[in-house]
Amino acid sequence: MDFSQHLKIIIIAEQSPHAETLVSMINGTLGHSAQVSIVDPGNIEKLQERGSVDVCLIDLMSFDGPVVNTITELREKQPNAKIIALHIYNTPELIKPLYNVGVDGYLYHEPAKKDLTEALDKVLNGETYVPSFFSLG
Repeated sequence: MDFSQHLKIIIIAEQSPHAETLVSMINGTLGHSAQVSIVDPGNIEKLQERGSVDVCLIDLMSFDGPVVNTITELREKQPNAKIIALHIYNTPELIKPLYNVGVDGYLYHEPAKKDLTEALDKVLNGETYVPSFFSLG
């Protein structure tokens, strides 16, 4: 993926050191070609006001309830956005349902810069990003 195009990336998470670290990591990787902002999980309904979004990173650690409704709502509000979920899950039983409801990729909660870049590259090219420790098959 040529990251020289301007990308709009939303991180859906509580304002936290982790969310700020993701912003810094994305900016460090993509530089000025990305506009990155953090949206509180309680404000997802307002995403349409932000215009078209390229990628939504969902920090599942910020959610108390089931995320299926959140992913479905994101698909409705931003139908063209790629969705990458982040969590501490590392077992197929917990990760596969995320793909079944529409995520385009999954990253461990504290991704390495290399993994984040690879995930962004794949989903922005229309592919599904599957971490090396997991298989959709």
